[in-house]
Amino acid sequence: MKMILQQRLWVILAISGVAVLKFLPANHFSSDSSEVNHCLHYKIFGFRCPGCGFTRGVHAMLHLKMEKALSFNPSVIFTPPILLLEVLLIRTNFFKLQELRKHLYDLFVIMLTSVYIQRIAELLNTY
Repeated sequence: MKMILQQRLWVILAISGVAVLKFLPANHFSSDSSEVNHCLHYKIFGFRCPGCGFTRGVHAMLHLKMEKALSFNPSVIFTPPILLLEVLLIRTNFFKLQELRKHLYDLFVIMLTSVYIQRIAELLNTY
């Protein structure tokens, strides 16, 4: 029971966050994908972390600017299916959905790792 409550809370928070992003004006975030203001990783290491650009990417996706969303962070492509799957899993405990969930999160981690490797490679190419 506690796990189901935690799952529901996570989905409610995620959907609330998406709703807030949806209602921000389309020009709320800078269009410059290299602008990073609050990333501790960026401040310490000098290059963007795998999560940099994710919020701006989700915001652009919600405003149907897919090319811009993917330019901020390609990992945002997993946001809609993950949220949909989490909502479905709250409504049903279907085993195949849980299996799909595992694979989807695995793909998401692989994508984040790929983004990180790409950003390290970009840094090395500048030297």
